[in-house]
Amino acid sequence: MKRFFGLILLFSISLAQASDFQKVGTTAGQFLKVEPGARAIGMGASFSALANDASALYWNPAGIAQLHKIQGTFTHTRWIADIYNGYAGVVFPVNENSSAGLSVQYQMMDDMEQTTINMPKGTGIFFGAEDIAIGLSYGRALTNYLKFGITGKYIYQQIWNESATGLAVDLGLLLDTGVHGIRFAMVMTNFGTDMKMDGRDLIRGYDQNEESIMNPDTEVKLSTEAWPLPTNLRISVAVDILGKNEAFMEDNRNRLTAIMDLMHPNDSREQYNFGLEYALNEMFFGRAGYRANTYEEGLTLGAGMQIGIGNDVRFFLDYAYADFGIFTSVQHFTIGFQF
Repeated sequence: MKRFFGLILLFSISLAQASDFQKVGTTAGQFLKVEPGARAIGMGASFSALANDASALYWNPAGIAQLHKIQGTFTHTRWIADIYNGYAGVVFPVNENSSAGLSVQYQMMDDMEQTTINMPKGTGIFFGAEDIAIGLSYGRALTNYLKFGITGKYIYQQIWNESATGLAVDLGLLLDTGVHGIRFAMVMTNFGTDMKMDGRDLIRGYDQNEESIMNPDTEVKLSTEAWPLPTNLRISVAVDILGKNEAFMEDNRNRLTAIMDLMHPNDSREQYNFGLEYALNEMFFGRAGYRANTYEEGLTLGAGMQIGIGNDVRFFLDYAYADFGIFTSVQHFTIGFQF
């Protein structure tokens, strides 16, 4: 536990000493940064220290060790600029101390017409683009208080006839102090290989000697630069202000949880997210949050409900509104199940 708090202290010092230099647009796999789950988004995209549903596969793989029943989640969002983003995941308990999970994150767009300098209104040729990441996760309770999780990812990006692949891992820790529902989390995401585009459209004809009319053009292939993945270090803390058991104020019907996430990405400035979740009998939920130090994002709001069928089956319906500055807003919808 001392080592865990030591890591948090070192990270806080690094934030204080960080320069203003930003490397926006210097990483591949940007779709990996589009966070899924209406519940988490409604809380200002602060969720790593809770991570107690199937969306933990994205937010903190250590959190799936808290799930002792089969649980799934699905989110499909019409994101900015007519881009569609989605996430699906399912968690299976392995034993009383560990769980495993499978997840798929995707991003796509409608086909776009090619334009050229000579034909700026379009050539009649259409192309598409899509991204996908498939993850396999494992989470285990190391002690009654500390949980660890890891996710391995296969990443694929494609635009027209070019594509790139990569491999990455997410690592997560989740510490439940047992005091007033205070929980800490540390998550490193997308640590992996560089990605480099390749494909047939990079083939060009090249004349090695333009002064000669005898030699034919030779086929050559352009080589694109390799780019790193959008690595991110996230520190999160959550506390139960109102609720059962060890909350600051005990209440058997109502729960109020506050959470804060600090993020240090490798391609942008640090971000600070704050959120609240109110629950009535753990059936009806209201959420609010704020994303600070971002370029366009800010206020978030959300609501949700849980529907029980029998003693074991549960369905979850969640909605979130997220302000996106000049892009107006984004609506998030998530459905989930547990049995």
